[in-house]
Amino acid sequence: MTTVNPDGGIGESVSRNEDRRVLTGNSTGTDDFAVPNALHVQFLRSEKAHARFSIDASAARARSDVVAVYTAADIEASETPTPEPFSLYAAPMKGVPYPDDAYLQRSIATDRARYHGEIIGVVVGTDQRAARDALDDIDVTYDTLEPVMTAEAALADDAPVLHDDVADNIVFEGASGDEAQTQANFETAAYTAELEKEPQRVSPCPLEPRAAVAVHDPSMDTLEFVATTQIPHGYRRLLSQMLHHPEHKVDVTVPDMGGGFGARQHPYPADVLVGWCALDLSEPVRWRASRTENQLVENDGRGYEGTWEIALGEAGDILALRADIRYDLGAWVARGACGLAQSGNSVLPGQYDVPAVYSHVTGVVTNKARVDAYRGVTGTEMIMMLERLVTRVAKQAGLDPAEVRRRNFVDPDQFPYENATGAVYDSGDYARNFEMGLEAVDYEAVQARKEALRDENRYLGVGLCSYIEGAALGPCGELDVPTWGYGRVQVHPGGEVTVYSGGANHGQGHETSLAQIATTEFGVPFDDVSVVENSTKEVSDGVGTFASRTAALCGSAITESCRKIIEKGRQIAADEWDVPVDTVAFDDGAFHGASEQSLSFQEIAAQAHMGAAVPDELEPGLEEQTYFDPETRTWSFGTHVAVVELDPDTGAIEFHDYVATEDCGVQLNPDIVEGQVVGGIAQGIGQTLYEDVEYDSDGTLLSDALRDETLGSSGGYTLPKAEHIPEITVESTETPSPHTPHGAKGMGESGAIAAPGAIMNAIADALEPFDTEPMTPPVTPEMVWRAMAEGGSE
Repeated sequence: MTTVNPDGGIGESVSRNEDRRVLTGNSTGTDDFAVPNALHVQFLRSEKAHARFSIDASAARARSDVVAVYTAADIEASETPTPEPFSLYAAPMKGVPYPDDAYLQRSIATDRARYHGEIIGVVVGTDQRAARDALDDIDVTYDTLEPVMTAEAALADDAPVLHDDVADNIVFEGASGDEAQTQANFETAAYTAELEKEPQRVSPCPLEPRAAVAVHDPSMDTLEFVATTQIPHGYRRLLSQMLHHPEHKVDVTVPDMGGGFGARQHPYPADVLVGWCALDLSEPVRWRASRTENQLVENDGRGYEGTWEIALGEAGDILALRADIRYDLGAWVARGACGLAQSGNSVLPGQYDVPAVYSHVTGVVTNKARVDAYRGVTGTEMIMMLERLVTRVAKQAGLDPAEVRRRNFVDPDQFPYENATGAVYDSGDYARNFEMGLEAVDYEAVQARKEALRDENRYLGVGLCSYIEGAALGPCGELDVPTWGYGRVQVHPGGEVTVYSGGANHGQGHETSLAQIATTEFGVPFDDVSVVENSTKEVSDGVGTFASRTAALCGSAITESCRKIIEKGRQIAADEWDVPVDTVAFDDGAFHGASEQSLSFQEIAAQAHMGAAVPDELEPGLEEQTYFDPETRTWSFGTHVAVVELDPDTGAIEFHDYVATEDCGVQLNPDIVEGQVVGGIAQGIGQTLYEDVEYDSDGTLLSDALRDETLGSSGGYTLPKAEHIPEITVESTETPSPHTPHGAKGMGESGAIAAPGAIMNAIADALEPFDTEPMTPPVTPEMVWRAMAEGGSE
């Protein structure tokens, strides 16, 4: 293997290739794909959260600029097969069965709407305006039903049952861990602490609203999509199944996208219906959501509420952790939503060597939009509550929260470490990383300053959050979908390289970081490597990008493919020199023999392409592919330290400092890693201080538009802006994963996982003199002001 790191190789902060295209206005969005004579689809969406309905579309059908109007009855009556219901890719937890099929969404509601915005009709017009105008000509009669708007209400004995053929609104119920041992450890604890978490949903809000284009060619029976998805190959597979169309005749191209954040993984009802309309009409059709429509129905994130508890021994050892969680899934169970329960349970112990844990989760349906993966998934909630509990119980015991963390970290010599839920951590040095964070913020000095400022009626708070991120799901068989990483590498005759990745780039910098792998492995110039993703036509297989998987899994597959090519090059060189293969080395971008023979990588590439100088047992060319199946997922880790000041007159929350330490194994590109950390922190700040999906009591979504103001009004949805993001210091350690050939781990969600816990602990620390009740995010200035005004300072 190469021992040098050529310019642009692994570990260098190479400028991102894709930025030139994006920043100069040359990116390609869905609307930039020219499709002549395409028809336009608009969806009739329910105005009620829970209602039976009937539709009279005669006036819309009579319009000259309307090609078709479909209700559920029209779709079922068509010769084009009715789409299959959506499916799930994982059971909720080990030992818990898949939910009843009654909870699986259909692409269009038949006669009962179960959330505000559910599709109840489809209009196909000659252009977008015609289709939109025709929606106003459709007469819908609603018979409103009582909505169920909270998980607590869904569990009530007298709650309306939202789905037919099931007895109640409980989708699943199960637990992880040892309940009896956990209870026993609580009974012997010197200190215990408990925190309640109220409901909170957040909206992923990628830069562009969702969109889809579908083109059916009747002569070849092909169906081509352009779609805003994170999983082009999985999207193809699912739409093939749901639309009864052969997978080898379906292709998917992903445009340039400004983020997906988990919400863009799986097809939505709109995607399925766009494809169905193209098949039924044998005409190209396209659709683009408005921002309001996107807010209305794109999968929300989070949805966890309930009670978390911790037990601490006299010496400061964490003895047990316990959680009783209600999980609001929305009106239907989204494809990945159930499996997130197991994902959350697996990280409950965090970085700590905890002997007993028990987490009980009850998933329920409500009359809201679906919940599914969002950056950090259920790990954000679990780590936030864990870290708040560690700080809370430490103070109850009269101990420094930093010291309690030190006493309980898993030690480096314990890896691989199996935690009390059965999750196996690959590698780590938690204490080293933690101390780096404390040193960067000057923890002892900040604590002293905090105490001094209280005499001036100023209230500083310091918050710690030590997190883990289980990324790059695997091995295969853990979920009922493929979890391998795919990478194909082609070396051209001149020695240039094309990398084909089974991931999907929507802002993560794959065109750069994956090229750096080939640059390092082959010792070729960075500019000689190109990366291809986002197309089932160009990349033969793949699983997509989610769960921070691309660097660890696709990057590993690319690494292994490169090494297969190098091995073939060694065989070609050995044959030419008539020497044993094991005497041929590859280093510095060239093959070397024991007698000072040398062939450059480019010379071997040319010989392989010509074929004449290739050993008889080998084929011409240099091209290899790999399906990389990991032994286990990778586990990144770190600590975030937030320092805030609260204004007792206004409740304003001001950041004084924010330090994030990150260990994601070997960093392919440190600048990209830092960008991912900072971006995740921005979303974590949003969840902690600004964002909340609000519904009226009748189920009407109030957060259907983005708003500028951050205070004082109901309705709309507030995202953090640049002015709300503090200067962030990112420090790194590197603890390579033993399960990836390049040592890299997934890390794209760490900022979103860690930030809420750090900020909530900082706010609680600043409020300590006021003896206030614990808060649930989003924490607004009004909440802080009331707590300070009503609590009374010491």
